[in-house]
Amino acid sequence: MTIRSARKSKKIATKRKKGFSWRRSKAARKVKRKIRLLFFAASSLVLTVFLLTSFSLYKFAKAPLISANSGAFDKNKEWMGKEDINILFLVVDKVAVSPARLKSAYILRMDPQNQGYFLVKLPIFADIELAQRYGEGDLAHAFFTGSVKLSQESVFKQTALYLDSYVLVDESGILEVGKMFGEVNLRDIRKSVTALKLYTNPSVVKFLRNFVRTNLSVAEIFRVLGFVRGADTESVKIFELDNESFMDKELFDGFWKNYILAGFVNEENFRVLVLNGAEISGLAGWGGRVVENSGITLLDVGNTEKKYDKSFLAADDPFSKTVQKLSGMFGIPTVKDRAVVKDEDTMFLRGDVVVILGLDIGNIL
Repeated sequence: MTIRSARKSKKIATKRKKGFSWRRSKAARKVKRKIRLLFFAASSLVLTVFLLTSFSLYKFAKAPLISANSGAFDKNKEWMGKEDINILFLVVDKVAVSPARLKSAYILRMDPQNQGYFLVKLPIFADIELAQRYGEGDLAHAFFTGSVKLSQESVFKQTALYLDSYVLVDESGILEVGKMFGEVNLRDIRKSVTALKLYTNPSVVKFLRNFVRTNLSVAEIFRVLGFVRGADTESVKIFELDNESFMDKELFDGFWKNYILAGFVNEENFRVLVLNGAEISGLAGWGGRVVENSGITLLDVGNTEKKYDKSFLAADDPFSKTVQKLSGMFGIPTVKDRAVVKDEDTMFLRGDVVVILGLDIGNIL
């Protein structure tokens, strides 16, 4: 039997009179403090997991589905769906095999201004002048020899169309698309691929990983698919070029301007002068084609008074849309203030923007 002291008994009696509550006791406060700490720790753990998962998904969405040996152009910036873009679409026998064999090639042009897109099939066995001084050959040979990069550069050289994005798809992957979505009508993707199938079907990302190589991120791919699905059917055009229309540059340029750029409006209407600063025959003429085939107004082409190793742009406003677009198309990061370089060459005073093509770009051709 426990014997209490008189003082302790008195203390207990006083507590009972005052209405003692365990919740207000020291022991209760300690327990509450521990519960709060445990709750804080659990909340922190959940928040950390959530943030790490979100970051992983973000990195996955941003990461391009590239092949280590693709050697393709570096992309200038992420496509947000607001500006026109040309994508080189290549179908090969096996994406996992190197070297793969090219089966077909397309240019997919997205035209947000007119809410439409154009798909142009290129002949892969038509002889053209390949890039990097490989001489004469066809796209099938270019791909077998130099994979995506030589194919991109050769199409760029022949068509004067900048293609910083590419999609390489396995031939058997085309059959997988049919299994997932059924027969796809290229003229009206909206009826072929529903939003539910596109964004909730878990096999889509698996398909991209297994059968596709591209420098587009997952987010950009879904952006492209979403744009194509929502395009105005009246602004959708499908073309197949014959050998002559691809090999003859004048015929190709005429086709591109009359059919693809017919509804395009250049907002700034700047006039661009292209100068050959590398002393390589035909360089300024090719550069002028790049300008015109992008929908920008070409003032003239010519030669610089001296030779330049590095290409650059000369402009009064280096932050204009036209300058930024030209910089991206030609891969020229250097933009100089015209007031600073005007004394180097009298030609620098002409036009709104001057493109000086040096040896760095000339060597590609």
